[in-house]
Amino acid sequence: MSKNTGVSVIVCTNKPHMMHNIFNNYQRQDYWNKEMIIILNHNRINKRKWRKFAHQSNSHNVTVYQLPEELSLGKCLNFAIRKSRFNYLAKFDDDDYYASTYLQNSMHTLLNENAGVVGRQDFYMYIQDKQELLIRHTDNHLIGGSLLFHKKIWKKIPFEDRSTGEDDAFYSGCVANKIPMAQPTFKDFVYIRQSNNKHHTWQPDEHTLYYNTTFVTHTDSFHPYIS
Repeated sequence: MSKNTGVSVIVCTNKPHMMHNIFNNYQRQDYWNKEMIIILNHNRINKRKWRKFAHQSNSHNVTVYQLPEELSLGKCLNFAIRKSRFNYLAKFDDDDYYASTYLQNSMHTLLNENAGVVGRQDFYMYIQDKQELLIRHTDNHLIGGSLLFHKKIWKKIPFEDRSTGEDDAFYSGCVANKIPMAQPTFKDFVYIRQSNNKHHTWQPDEHTLYYNTTFVTHTDSFHPYIS
Protein backbone atom coordinates (compact mmCIF):
# COMPACT_ATOMS: atom_id res chain seq x y z
CA MET A 1 0.00 0.00 0.00
CA SER A 2 1.17 3.55 -0.66
CA LYS A 3 2.21 6.12 1.89
CA ASN A 4 -1.22 7.70 1.43
CA THR A 5 -2.95 4.72 3.03
CA GLY A 6 -1.85 5.43 6.59
CA VAL A 7 -4.50 4.82 9.24
CA SER A 8 -5.24 6.89 12.33
CA VAL A 9 -6.68 4.71 15.09
CA ILE A 10 -9.06 6.74 17.27
CA VAL A 11 -9.84 5.59 20.83
CA CYS A 12 -11.95 7.49 23.35
CA THR A 13 -12.11 6.13 26.89
CA ASN A 14 -13.21 6.95 30.41
CA LYS A 15 -11.93 3.62 31.77
CA PRO A 16 -8.41 3.72 33.25
CA HIS A 17 -8.37 -0.06 33.66
CA MET A 18 -8.56 -0.49 29.88
CA MET A 19 -5.16 1.07 29.22
CA HIS A 20 -3.37 -2.21 28.53
CA ASN A 21 -6.15 -3.47 26.26
CA ILE A 22 -6.06 -0.28 24.21
CA PHE A 23 -2.30 -0.42 23.71
CA ASN A 24 -2.32 -4.16 23.03
CA ASN A 25 -4.92 -3.76 20.29
CA TYR A 26 -2.83 -1.07 18.62
CA GLN A 27 0.53 -2.81 18.96
CA ARG A 28 -0.95 -6.06 17.65
CA GLN A 29 -1.89 -4.50 14.31
CA ASP A 30 0.24 -5.83 11.49
CA TYR A 31 -0.07 -2.59 9.55
CA TRP A 32 2.96 -0.63 8.45
CA ASN A 33 1.73 2.97 8.58
CA LYS A 34 -0.41 3.80 11.59
CA GLU A 35 -0.86 6.15 14.50
CA MET A 36 -3.12 6.08 17.54
CA ILE A 37 -4.86 9.04 19.10
CA ILE A 38 -6.24 8.41 22.57
CA ILE A 39 -8.78 10.72 24.17
CA LEU A 40 -9.08 10.41 27.95
CA ASN A 41 -12.64 11.55 28.55
CA HIS A 42 -12.45 11.59 32.34
CA ASN A 43 -11.08 14.25 34.65
CA ARG A 44 -9.40 11.87 37.11
CA ILE A 45 -7.46 9.69 34.68
CA ASN A 46 -3.71 10.26 34.99
CA LYS A 47 -2.63 11.46 31.55
CA ARG A 48 1.06 11.31 32.46
CA LYS A 49 0.74 7.61 33.29
CA TRP A 50 -0.69 6.89 29.84
CA ARG A 51 2.00 8.90 28.06
CA LYS A 52 4.68 7.21 30.12
CA PHE A 53 3.25 3.80 29.28
CA ALA A 54 3.22 4.67 25.57
CA HIS A 55 6.93 5.49 25.80
CA GLN A 56 7.90 2.49 27.93
CA SER A 57 5.98 0.03 25.76
CA ASN A 58 7.60 1.34 22.57
CA SER A 59 4.21 2.18 21.13
CA HIS A 60 5.17 4.34 18.16
CA ASN A 61 3.10 7.26 16.90
CA VAL A 62 0.79 7.44 19.92
CA THR A 63 -0.65 10.75 21.10
CA VAL A 64 -2.67 11.11 24.30
CA TYR A 65 -5.08 13.98 24.96
CA GLN A 66 -7.39 14.63 27.89
CA LEU A 67 -10.75 16.33 27.55
CA PRO A 68 -13.31 17.25 30.23
CA GLU A 69 -15.64 14.39 31.07
CA GLU A 70 -18.58 16.73 30.45
CA LEU A 71 -17.86 16.60 26.71
CA SER A 72 -19.85 14.09 24.72
CA LEU A 73 -18.28 11.09 23.01
CA GLY A 74 -19.18 12.61 19.66
CA LYS A 75 -17.25 15.78 20.45
CA CYS A 76 -14.27 13.73 21.64
CA LEU A 77 -14.25 11.73 18.41
CA ASN A 78 -14.38 14.89 16.31
CA PHE A 79 -11.52 16.41 18.32
CA ALA A 80 -9.38 13.31 17.81
CA ILE A 81 -10.06 13.21 14.09
CA ARG A 82 -9.08 16.86 13.73
CA LYS A 83 -5.76 15.94 15.36
CA SER A 84 -5.19 12.95 13.06
CA ARG A 85 -2.60 13.08 10.27
CA PHE A 86 -3.75 10.26 8.00
CA ASN A 87 -6.61 10.12 5.51
CA TYR A 88 -8.09 6.89 6.87
CA LEU A 89 -9.68 6.63 10.30
CA ALA A 90 -10.36 3.52 12.35
CA LYS A 91 -12.58 3.83 15.40
CA PHE A 92 -11.50 1.36 18.10
CA ASP A 93 -13.50 0.70 21.25
CA ASP A 94 -11.52 0.48 24.47
CA ASP A 95 -12.85 -2.89 25.65
CA ASP A 96 -13.03 -5.00 22.47
CA TYR A 97 -10.48 -7.22 20.73
CA TYR A 98 -8.87 -6.48 17.36
CA ALA A 99 -6.83 -9.25 15.73
CA SER A 100 -3.47 -8.53 14.13
CA THR A 101 -4.98 -8.53 10.62
CA TYR A 102 -7.86 -6.20 11.48
CA LEU A 103 -6.53 -3.01 9.89
CA GLN A 104 -5.14 -4.90 6.89
CA ASN A 105 -8.47 -6.59 6.23
CA SER A 106 -10.45 -3.39 6.67
CA MET A 107 -8.23 -1.35 4.35
CA HIS A 108 -8.10 -4.13 1.77
CA THR A 109 -11.91 -4.28 1.67
CA LEU A 110 -12.33 -0.50 1.56
CA LEU A 111 -9.86 0.00 -1.29
CA ASN A 112 -10.77 -3.08 -3.34
CA GLU A 113 -14.51 -2.41 -3.15
CA ASN A 114 -14.11 1.35 -3.59
CA ALA A 115 -16.08 1.99 -0.40
CA GLY A 116 -16.15 5.10 1.73
CA VAL A 117 -16.89 3.21 4.95
CA VAL A 118 -16.32 -0.36 6.09
CA GLY A 119 -17.62 -2.06 9.20
CA ARG A 120 -19.13 -5.27 10.45
CA GLN A 121 -22.78 -6.29 10.60
CA ASP A 122 -21.76 -9.80 11.60
CA PHE A 123 -19.21 -10.16 14.38
CA TYR A 124 -18.07 -12.35 17.23
CA MET A 125 -19.57 -11.47 20.61
CA TYR A 126 -17.98 -12.84 23.76
CA ILE A 127 -19.91 -12.78 27.05
CA GLN A 128 -17.09 -12.89 29.58
CA ASP A 129 -18.94 -13.89 32.73
CA LYS A 130 -20.72 -16.74 30.91
CA GLN A 131 -17.72 -17.66 28.72
CA GLU A 132 -20.01 -17.73 25.70
CA LEU A 133 -18.78 -17.06 22.18
CA LEU A 134 -21.49 -16.19 19.67
CA ILE A 135 -21.84 -14.68 16.22
CA ARG A 136 -24.15 -11.67 16.26
CA HIS A 137 -25.86 -10.08 13.28
CA THR A 138 -27.17 -6.52 13.18
CA ASP A 139 -29.90 -5.78 10.67
CA ASN A 140 -29.65 -2.09 10.00
CA HIS A 141 -26.28 -0.71 11.08
CA LEU A 142 -22.57 -1.41 11.34
CA ILE A 143 -21.24 -1.92 14.85
CA GLY A 144 -19.51 1.29 15.91
CA GLY A 145 -16.30 -0.29 17.15
CA SER A 146 -15.63 -1.71 13.68
CA LEU A 147 -15.86 1.46 11.59
CA LEU A 148 -13.06 2.50 9.23
CA PHE A 149 -13.60 5.34 6.78
CA HIS A 150 -11.97 8.04 4.71
CA LYS A 151 -11.57 11.42 6.38
CA LYS A 152 -13.54 13.11 3.59
CA ILE A 153 -16.61 11.14 4.75
CA TRP A 154 -16.23 12.56 8.26
CA LYS A 155 -15.90 16.09 6.89
CA LYS A 156 -19.31 15.63 5.33
CA ILE A 157 -20.81 13.68 8.23
CA PRO A 158 -19.12 14.56 11.54
CA PHE A 159 -20.13 12.75 14.71
CA GLU A 160 -23.10 14.26 16.49
CA ASP A 161 -22.76 15.90 19.91
CA ARG A 162 -24.00 12.91 21.92
CA SER A 163 -22.57 10.05 23.97
CA THR A 164 -24.96 7.28 22.91
CA GLY A 165 -26.03 6.50 19.38
CA GLU A 166 -23.35 8.63 17.76
CA ASP A 167 -22.25 5.62 15.68
CA ASP A 168 -25.80 4.89 14.52
CA ALA A 169 -26.28 8.55 13.59
CA PHE A 170 -23.04 8.46 11.57
CA TYR A 171 -24.19 5.30 9.80
CA SER A 172 -27.62 6.83 9.08
CA GLY A 173 -25.89 9.90 7.65
CA CYS A 174 -23.81 7.70 5.38
CA VAL A 175 -26.93 5.88 4.17
CA ALA A 176 -28.75 9.18 3.57
CA ASN A 177 -25.78 10.48 1.58
CA LYS A 178 -25.48 7.20 -0.36
CA ILE A 179 -21.92 6.60 0.80
CA PRO A 180 -20.77 3.18 -0.50
CA MET A 181 -20.18 0.75 2.36
CA ALA A 182 -18.63 -2.70 2.56
CA GLN A 183 -18.12 -5.45 5.13
CA PRO A 184 -14.78 -7.18 5.77
CA THR A 185 -14.49 -10.59 7.41
CA PHE A 186 -16.03 -10.83 10.87
CA LYS A 187 -13.34 -13.17 12.18
CA ASP A 188 -10.83 -10.47 13.14
CA PHE A 189 -12.96 -8.58 15.68
CA VAL A 190 -14.60 -9.55 18.98
CA TYR A 191 -17.19 -7.46 20.77
CA ILE A 192 -16.57 -8.19 24.44
CA ARG A 193 -19.05 -7.57 27.24
CA GLN A 194 -20.57 -8.84 30.45
CA SER A 195 -24.16 -10.04 30.58
CA ASN A 196 -24.64 -7.33 33.22
CA ASN A 197 -25.12 -3.88 31.68
CA LYS A 198 -23.34 -1.96 34.45
CA HIS A 199 -20.10 -1.26 32.58
CA HIS A 200 -21.51 -0.80 29.07
CA THR A 201 -22.95 2.11 27.13
CA TRP A 202 -25.35 -0.17 25.27
CA GLN A 203 -27.68 -1.66 27.88
CA PRO A 204 -30.06 -4.16 26.26
CA ASP A 205 -32.29 -6.64 28.05
CA GLU A 206 -31.30 -10.30 27.73
CA HIS A 207 -33.64 -10.96 24.80
CA THR A 208 -32.21 -8.05 22.82
CA LEU A 209 -28.63 -9.01 23.66
CA TYR A 210 -29.08 -12.52 22.28
CA TYR A 211 -31.34 -11.55 19.37
CA ASN A 212 -29.95 -12.60 15.98
CA THR A 213 -27.08 -14.56 17.51
CA THR A 214 -25.65 -17.98 16.69
CA PHE A 215 -24.01 -19.87 19.53
CA VAL A 216 -20.45 -20.98 18.74
CA THR A 217 -19.05 -22.47 21.94
CA HIS A 218 -18.36 -22.17 25.64
CA THR A 219 -14.71 -21.26 26.10
CA ASP A 220 -12.39 -19.40 28.42
CA SER A 221 -10.42 -18.17 25.38
CA PHE A 222 -11.85 -17.01 22.07
CA HIS A 223 -8.42 -16.63 20.45
CA PRO A 224 -8.39 -20.00 18.62
CA TYR A 225 -11.47 -18.87 16.69
CA ILE A 226 -9.97 -15.57 15.55
CA SER A 227 -8.14 -15.11 12.27
